[in-house]
Amino acid sequence: MNSRKRFYDTVTFENVDGGFVVQLDGKAIKTPGGLDLLLPTDVLADAVAQEWQNQTDIINPFSMPMMQLSCTAIERVQPSMTEMCDQIRNYANTDLICYFADGPDDLCQRQKHDWGKIHQWLFDIYGIKFNTTTGIMACDQNKLEIEKLINIFNEFDHFWLTACIETMQIFGSAILALALVKNQLSPEQAYDHSAIDADWQSERWGEDHEYIANRKNRLNDCLNAHRFLSLLTTQKNRDQTHSIHAIPLEKQRV
Repeated sequence: MNSRKRFYDTVTFENVDGGFVVQLDGKAIKTPGGLDLLLPTDVLADAVAQEWQNQTDIINPFSMPMMQLSCTAIERVQPSMTEMCDQIRNYANTDLICYFADGPDDLCQRQKHDWGKIHQWLFDIYGIKFNTTTGIMACDQNKLEIEKLINIFNEFDHFWLTACIETMQIFGSAILALALVKNQLSPEQAYDHSAIDADWQSERWGEDHEYIANRKNRLNDCLNAHRFLSLLTTQKNRDQTHSIHAIPLEKQRV
């Protein structure tokens, strides 16, 4: 979505056959590629509608994470589910939390404590055991174990898979993404797990303002993906049209 002037006054969403649509001045929104923006729950539609309602004179796409993730799910993920699972497979084959540091001791202990718990959870709940190593040498994974993991992701629809891939790319880990999706870790915990090495470096060598800003942005992306997931699991009311406290644009400018 590119920035453009706000061109609408009212925002509503309503139940249609197969889901919910958001409307600007009564006209249903489409994705940037012209596809129907059909959303699976009313709470997600409400969140997307609120993002549109909160725009002022200029529409800022970066202030609309639920809209962006929804468009990604419909335009990029839904038509390419097989390719998306291949992407997850590639991450799993070089998963971050399979590569433990070989020193210093305090860094090693952090990784063993936090990552070790997630590996144990993965085995206890799903019977999946990943090979691990220390240092940077390649660690080959058992293909059968990888496919067990992929089978879990194959159960998700394109909206769920979008959140999985978004967080997987943030973490560099398919395992951490699954732990987040399955509520084994909070978004803050999952991100902390992915940033153990970088955080340790920051603590050791002093604060780096660029790193802190980047960390904040990436954690925010993780929180948005987690919120997107939560909006996929809640449903309020399927039977009515909803107005999003529609305020005429002229009054908003006062």
